[in-house]
Amino acid sequence: MNSFVKRMITTIGGVAIVAFLLALAAPRAAHAIVSALVTVANSDSNPVPTKATDNRARQAVVLTASLSAGDGQELAFGPLFSTETGAAYTVPPGQRLVVESVTGNADMTGGETPFTVQVAFDELMVKPGTQIPTIFLVPTFSGTLGGLSAFNFASALTTYVEPGSTLEVFFQRGPSTAGLATLQITVSGHLESIA
Repeated sequence: MNSFVKRMITTIGGVAIVAFLLALAAPRAAHAIVSALVTVANSDSNPVPTKATDNRARQAVVLTASLSAGDGQELAFGPLFSTETGAAYTVPPGQRLVVESVTGNADMTGGETPFTVQVAFDELMVKPGTQIPTIFLVPTFSGTLGGLSAFNFASALTTYVEPGSTLEVFFQRGPSTAGLATLQITVSGHLESIA
């Protein structure tokens, strides 16, 4: 066989191999997978969990209180006030308050030990025979300044307060009750409509 024919067969074979490899590497048409419809059939007593997407409709609520216990006083308490109106806060009818965080600080005469801080809901709104819902906070010593011991507290939480309820703050110091003790507290959350 002459060399020209050999070169021709080699060239044609090489082109055929390249064409075959390109055919293997070329994308193929995708075929859609047909899926069946999914029907969720839950009852009112067993609802489908959902995520709220109506955040724009939420009304932010920020409540504050400043309390003081004078010389010889062990306990101080008072209502939380709306930062919007300045009045003692009551949850409006047809809405529920969702409390999301409680923060604050206290200054006490040096040498006093940690004290109790509580946010409690109006006992008139609690069903008879049940306890008053209460948020207990743990103050942490943060240092002294000008002869006063400083304490801070913060808690992220979720709790619900029903319409018509008010919120009150209580704090207790000890073992000594000498000098002045002050507490500043902020409760943050939002209102949600209820049916």
